[in-house]
Amino acid sequence: MRLDGLYPFGVVAAALAIALPGAAQVRVPDNSAPRFEVVSVRPIGSGGAWARVREMPDRFTISGATVQQLILTAYDVQPYQVRGAPGWLTTERFDIVAKAAASVSRPEMHLMLRMLLAERFGLDMRSEARQTDIYAMVRARSDGNLGPKLRPSPLNCESLGGSDLRVSGDTDRPQSRIGCRASFGSGQMHMTGQSLRELTRFLSGRLGRPVIDQTGLTGSFDWDLGWADEGPAAVSGDRRAADAEIGTESGASLFTALREQLGLMLRSTRGRVDVFVIRTVRRPSAN
Repeated sequence: MRLDGLYPFGVVAAALAIALPGAAQVRVPDNSAPRFEVVSVRPIGSGGAWARVREMPDRFTISGATVQQLILTAYDVQPYQVRGAPGWLTTERFDIVAKAAASVSRPEMHLMLRMLLAERFGLDMRSEARQTDIYAMVRARSDGNLGPKLRPSPLNCESLGGSDLRVSGDTDRPQSRIGCRASFGSGQMHMTGQSLRELTRFLSGRLGRPVIDQTGLTGSFDWDLGWADEGPAAVSGDRRAADAEIGTESGASLFTALREQLGLMLRSTRGRVDVFVIRTVRRPSAN
């Protein structure tokens, strides 16, 4: 999925648990790992709550980002998974423009971003697996039917690579990205051509707890979700587009909206989650 807009990173980064038998070193790309061809890192001071992101097949641009937000993006983790961060990691902001030599996939671009963090910010981390409270996302209806605002989609919008972005079932013709959108507003969410993994990512960041998909649903979906926004953790992206397209369900909590609109529910349970402990990190080297 491409990102292009204003985002508070805790709600769009993935909650990725790496299976490790206890404490272990987080994999940092070695010298053979892919790198950006050109990188510009410019400190811009502190202040503000938003970062503007633009991901393209051969370029990653982010404005007003903290190093913590870069870590969340590069390692697909949530804020509650990052420990041991010095204070400046969440306050000092940077503008970064990174250009690849050719078009790359989203996973490849994030590997390149990990290399950027290691080389320019001296980032070194380890992971520790811990048992914690999680949510399991399941179907809410006994007949297994979906809610009125969750629909199977003919689009597959999750790949960054243009040649991989296709209409489901069509193995020859690339699909235009015009139909692939991710719009967020205060108490509103609109997605097209995404797997439910994107929904669990959002919920993990919004609720501050890992959410795993146990619905058994596969493939791509379109969904519209509206709820009563009650706190600062709400997502806000392309607000005008979201407000125009999604009607918030007055008074509905996020849990109620999931059940009534999407036909899904969250069950509280326990599970193992990796937390990432920062060993070393430094302010970036000069361009």
